Amino acid sequence: MRKQPKPCFIVQFPLKAVNACTAEKAQKRFRIGAHIHNVMVSHAIHCLNGLARDAEYQTLLKQYKKNKKFSPSEKKEMLEVLHKHGLSVSQFDAYVIKQKKLFEPEIHVHLAENISRDVWHGVEKILYSTGKNLHYKKMNDFQSFSAKTDTGIRYRSGYILWGSGKNELRFSVRIRNNDPYSPAVLGQPKYCMIVRRWHNNRRRYYVQVVYEGYPPERTVLANGGKVGIDIGPSTIAAVSRNNIVFAELGNGIDKAEREIARLNRKRDRQRRANNPQNFNENGTVKSGSRRWTVSHSEFKTKQKIRGLYQKRKNLLDYQHHCLVKRLLEMGDGFYAESMNWQALARKAKKTEVSEKTGRCKKKKRFGKSVANHAPYKLLSILAYKLKQAGCELHKVDTFSTKASQYNHITGEFKPAELNERWKYLDEDNLVQRDLYSAFLLQHVSHDSAIYDFASINNDYPDFKVMHDSVIAELKSEKANGMRFPPCMGI
Repeated sequence: MRKQPKPCFIVQFPLKAVNACTAEKAQKRFRIGAHIHNVMVSHAIHCLNGLARDAEYQTLLKQYKKNKKFSPSEKKEMLEVLHKHGLSVSQFDAYVIKQKKLFEPEIHVHLAENISRDVWHGVEKILYSTGKNLHYKKMNDFQSFSAKTDTGIRYRSGYILWGSGKNELRFSVRIRNNDPYSPAVLGQPKYCMIVRRWHNNRRRYYVQVVYEGYPPERTVLANGGKVGIDIGPSTIAAVSRNNIVFAELGNGIDKAEREIARLNRKRDRQRRANNPQNFNENGTVKSGSRRWTVSHSEFKTKQKIRGLYQKRKNLLDYQHHCLVKRLLEMGDGFYAESMNWQALARKAKKTEVSEKTGRCKKKKRFGKSVANHAPYKLLSILAYKLKQAGCELHKVDTFSTKASQYNHITGEFKPAELNERWKYLDEDNLVQRDLYSAFLLQHVSHDSAIYDFASINNDYPDFKVMHDSVIAELKSEKANGMRFPPCMGI
């Protein structure tokens, strides 16, 4: 039986101002880490290509597709074939140690093995799941170093020690006074990670200290009963017995996106002005090898774009945590529909022609909204907080409940177009579609995806009063200049 991982939590601290010499040494180690990662990716691709050409492997694969499982003898044969081509954790660790010796003593062996494990997880997805390809990393995309134990990167009395001997780098950690999460209070950490992030015109460094167990300030749930959550690519609706939350995920993200798009257009103009020889007369890029000249202005524009991406990420993280805190104050049982976010983000495969214009319809779906508003991340934060409190986020089967189609007054399931944000239950009852879906999910039974019709009829009058109050408040905010996404229907 596979060993269950122990719960852990991470506490992040900024490192105090790093001088130019130490920063350059740290940058060198990150470049070495990115190089080791790419070497391991190249090695893994070589091993996978050899495996794909193996006749014994193909025979075992056909047998598995036929029987949908491996017998014990076939499983043993498959492991032997994988081992023959170097596809095992121990073989990856042995290979990365050879590569690591080229850069002694900057990179500790545990740090190199963690880089190898990251590549191995990608190999496992290709072998046993839906993974397709392994990807190389650019030098600037390698953003963290992690140790396996309290070695390689160590916390000692307010300092982070990276390396040993003459090559040891020492960083001072910025910790607030009376911080309940300080290492002096929490004790010995399990291991540490060094993270770098871009901020305005330079990189800032952080240490993430990992501890076993749960945080000292654990989540306390309100005794408010069940909460139904209807979450979309950019909005969330939550309904409990006494409260309603209807909001956009990451309010203000679209403003940052507009600024990023403006700077990208500016950078494109600068690039074309600096490299006219690399473009055709119609504006397309010439094929073949080219040399690109990057001016100082274009470089500064690129740095601004990087800074905006980081600010957007920080804003989204902060707003998600604030929103989760509001949700936890609503009740102690949370129900949400199971969603395939990857499928929502994926482009449509079928080519359709518009009857009005005669042109092909766009194949894009919700990829940009899912990427900008990160609904899955919010659910992950909520699930983690509930797990701390000894609860869980209940996932309801979408195809069984059909919350967006059901009408509890008539008892019918009626499909609706995506642009229909309001729903007539009867002549006297007009409700916002997402809020009504969250209300229905609030009344799903624990053991099956079946509605509790008695409680729905009993709680609907109170829900309608809260619904009308929230909608009136949002319309008042819109009249005062507040902007809402069209999918909210305000």
